[in-house]
Amino acid sequence: SDWDIPAGYLCPPIPGRADYLHYLADRRGEANGRGQWPPGERVRALDVGVGANGIYPLLANRSFGWQMGG
Repeated sequence: SDWDIPAGYLCPPIPGRADYLHYLADRRGEANGRGQWPPGERVRALDVGVGANGIYPLLANRSFGWQMGG
């Protein structure tokens, strides 16, 4: 009853944030010359300014298995 979220909005907007991580993975795939994400490649990353919900580390770990810190 205390939440005021406009209709049509997610809290947080997960699809857009997941798209951003997929964009990063695609760019990494392009950088390796094969055009795809290297299978089994270990990634460690730091999310500076993670905030209260830590959605990027959660999505990155779940979607790609990246080890994230915040």
